Amino acid sequence: MPGPPPGYGPQPGPPSGSFGVPAGFGPPPGPVMVDPHGLAVSVSRMSGGARRAGKVALAVLCAVLDEGDVVAVVVQGHLRGHAAVAALVDGRVVLVSDRQWKPEVVVLPVDGELTVQGWQDERTASLTFVAGGRHEVIERIGDRALAIELAQRVRHAQGVAEPTSPSPPVPPPPG
Repeated sequence: MPGPPPGYGPQPGPPSGSFGVPAGFGPPPGPVMVDPHGLAVSVSRMSGGARRAGKVALAVLCAVLDEGDVVAVVVQGHLRGHAAVAALVDGRVVLVSDRQWKPEVVVLPVDGELTVQGWQDERTASLTFVAGGRHEVIERIGDRALAIELAQRVRHAQGVAEPTSPSPPVPPPPG
């Protein structure tokens, strides 16, 4: 069997310990997640069904947020008959629906004028936001605990104390 042509020697193998990667190069970089609004953390707290149902509304929410806005908490429900999300974002509540061709975007500042009320049953919750003459309702929220948290955070941002149960009476002194 003839050998390699003159000037060609045996091909060198990869450097030891590099698993076939040429020296000076590392593995390809992993995927980079760009999340300037911190929405991934809030969305990760939602149920799988809420994430699927709110996918379009969440994308619209990302598009309407300003640079530097950070989402504190987000819930998925229905606004005026369409799948929607409600998010607490840096001093305002943003409601976004996935209505086809023209999604609805409602921005309510968290100030002394905003009132938030919540209702729940064994399966879903609803939140009503009243500010001035506006009355916005996001209903059929499957993640009830997140709906309660959103309402509590709005009240906290307003400086409104949560209603507390009355303290028990002081026991009589021993004797």
